[in-house]
Amino acid sequence: FENKIVPEDSVNVVNSEQRTGFDEIQPAVVAANEDDTIEVAEGTYEESVDIDVEGLTLVSDEPGAAEIDGGDDPAITIEADNVTVDALDLDIHDAQAAVVVDIGDDDSTTIIANNLDVGESSTGVESQNDGAVIDARFNWWGDATGPDGDGAGVEGDVDFRPYLTAELDGDFQLTPIGQLDAAINAS
Repeated sequence: FENKIVPEDSVNVVNSEQRTGFDEIQPAVVAANEDDTIEVAEGTYEESVDIDVEGLTLVSDEPGAAEIDGGDDPAITIEADNVTVDALDLDIHDAQAAVVVDIGDDDSTTIIANNLDVGESSTGVESQNDGAVIDARFNWWGDATGPDGDGAGVEGDVDFRPYLTAELDGDFQLTPIGQLDAAINAS
C-alpha cells in the first residue's frame, strides 16, 4: 500500500486505478472497471457489498482496520470471476453467511484471504458455484479450530486450509497470498 493515491483527505474508499474517492464501498464497486483495486480506510462500513466486477480487488489499507458490517445481509456477495477480498473484518448479525460467492463458473480464481474475522456467523463463506473452488485460506474464522471445529463454517467448495489459529491484535504485517503459497510449497 506504499503507493496509495488518495484524491482527498476526507474520503474513506479509494479506487487506486481511477484515482477516485468515495465515502462508502458500494458506490466505489459500481464505478469500478475490470481489474481495479479498491482500498478501504479504517472504520466501520454499515453496508452489504455486492461485487459484480471481474478481477476486482477489495482491500483494507491497514489489515483488519476496515470492518464491513452487513447487518442482516451478507457483508459481501461476489458475482464475478477473479475477485480478491483481502485484509478486512467482515461482520454480520442474522445473515446466513459473511461472504456469499455465486459465480456459477468452474474457472474462477476468487480469493478471500487474510481477513481477520469471518467468524461472527455460523457460515463464514458460502459457495453457490458449480464446480469452482473458492480460495479462502489464511482467514481467522472466530476460533482456533477454524471451520474444522468451532469456528465459522464453510458451505460448498471452499478451500480454507491453512487458516489463522489466533486472532491477530496489535501491529502486524500480512504477507501477500502469493508469497504464502511459495513458502508453503517450499516446505
